[in-house]
Amino acid sequence: MSTGATEFIEIRQYTDGEVIFNAGEPSQCMYEIQHGQVEIYLNYGRPDQKLLSQLGKDAMFGEMGMLEGVPRSATAVAKGERVEISEITWPLLGKYFKTKPSKIVMMMQQISDRLRLANEQNNAARTTIELALKTADEQNNLGAVRRVLQRYVWDNQ
Repeated sequence: MSTGATEFIEIRQYTDGEVIFNAGEPSQCMYEIQHGQVEIYLNYGRPDQKLLSQLGKDAMFGEMGMLEGVPRSATAVAKGERVEISEITWPLLGKYFKTKPSKIVMMMQQISDRLRLANEQNNAARTTIELALKTADEQNNLGAVRRVLQRYVWDNQ
């Protein structure tokens, strides 16, 4: 990783496969991709690793953790020979949005999209649990309940 600066925001460069941040680390900044791609993973480097998202130029990530002040929920990994990202810290956020007001709308849209997806997943899980409970009541068969729940897990990996 190498660093540079443009205006008031630090630009960091990463190579393919380099970890930008790990799940569980403190969230002290957010990022905007200037060049290349970034992949977001759950359980990165483990057998149950799951790719959550592939992000390209102009996408922002890490904003939720920074805004909430909670540890990172996933791991971000550089994808491509040269990945350049702007690192935007809390003290610089206001100036960043003043110079790039369209990014406020973009960030709100991204957060809205994530919330919508989380709601859809929550509703699907609730529906599956309701089906499992109905199956348990109707068939009094734990094997049938297990199959309903296992199908949900398989379909959502």
